Amino acid sequence: MLSYDPNHPKGTKYRPEELKLHRDNRFAKVSGASPSCYTEEQRKADKLLFERLIRILPWEGSIRFINTNNFAGYSFDLRRLGDLDKF
Repeated sequence: MLSYDPNHPKGTKYRPEELKLHRDNRFAKVSGASPSCYTEEQRKADKLLFERLIRILPWEGSIRFINTNNFAGYSFDLRRLGDLDKF
């Protein structure tokens, strides 16, 4: 099949007018939303989570090792991935 067949038994068949109506309704809904729904409490929780994450996975540990090494068939000391085990 090279193009849409409205007589095909599978799929939802929307007319162009219906699609435009759904689009316009969606635009109207989001245009009335506040620009930021991100509360101060959420920001603090995210900051605490990020601080915990970088303590467990510091850049100079396992993350740097993964970023700077080739693992294609080469052996390495598994202890170098210890931060990931803790995570």
